[in-house]
Amino acid sequence: YQHSVYRLPILVVEAKMAKSPSQATEMIEQGHIKGAEKGDDSHDAAVIGDTIGDPFKDTSGPSLNILIKLMSIVAVVIAPGLTTGII
Repeated sequence: YQHSVYRLPILVVEAKMAKSPSQATEMIEQGHIKGAEKGDDSHDAAVIGDTIGDPFKDTSGPSLNILIKLMSIVAVVIAPGLTTGII
């Protein structure tokens, strides 16, 4: 459990880092970014970032969800004991 708490900030960064290049690629392809077109250097960089970020998205996302659920369950189970003075 202790290592999971230390890994939480890393998971959040990985999850966010993985999503940004994917969104950048979509925005370039839809024409939302001026001066960036499909096939130029900025699009190529976004595609490379998306390719590198996909494994982060696939691994950190599910483990982050499990960690949040675990922390929520622990809080719900321990909270009544803390309020009644049992713990």
